[in-house]
This record gives sequence, C-alpha cells and structure tokens, in this order.
Amino acid sequence: MPYLMIGIDDTDWEGGGCTTYVMYLFVKYLIKDGLTNNIVGLPRLTRLNPYVPFKTRGNASLSIIIRIESESDAVNYVELMYSLIDQMVKRLVRQALELRIWW
Repeated sequence: MPYLMIGIDDTDWEGGGCTTYVMYLFVKYLIKDGLTNNIVGLPRLTRLNPYVPFKTRGNASLSIIIRIESESDAVNYVELMYSLIDQMVKRLVRQALELRIWW
C-alpha cells in the first residue's frame, strides 16, 4: 500500500499562527471523519537549527505519514492541509487589519 508524507513548516510568524496547531487541526479533522486508521504512527516533530538568527518561536516543522489507496486520496489530503493553512492565514490577516497591526 502506498504512503503519503505531508510536511508543514513556516505557518507561524511574529503576528501569530502556529505550525503545531495546524497539524492538530489536520489530525482532528481525520479523527472526526474516522480516518485515523490511515495514520501511520504519530506526527513527527523535526527541530531545525536553533542558532539561526531569523528563526520564529519554535523553529520546528511537522510531518505525518498517511496510508493512501490512490493518487486522488493523496490530492485530497494535500488539499485539506492547504485549506487549513489558508483559513488560518486569512483569519490572522483579518485580525491584523481589525487591530491595525502592520508588520
């Protein structure tokens, strides 16, 4: 059976956001839809270089491995992750505009 590994990084910035929270929402969605049997192990946290001066708060990325049956399954999972990130970014921008925060 083929597998899909989805990795995410850089979904946080000085104004908000959180890469771990995006992965949490993704797994929560899979649980809600009864797709947890497709998850292989736990999501993986990868620590990045802690000495980089331009890093964000946690400086880590996350990934998850999912069993898939077809290429369309892979596309659906990637589109779901994209949608979650897109929603978060739009929410943060809306909040920044309401508070007149400019970075």
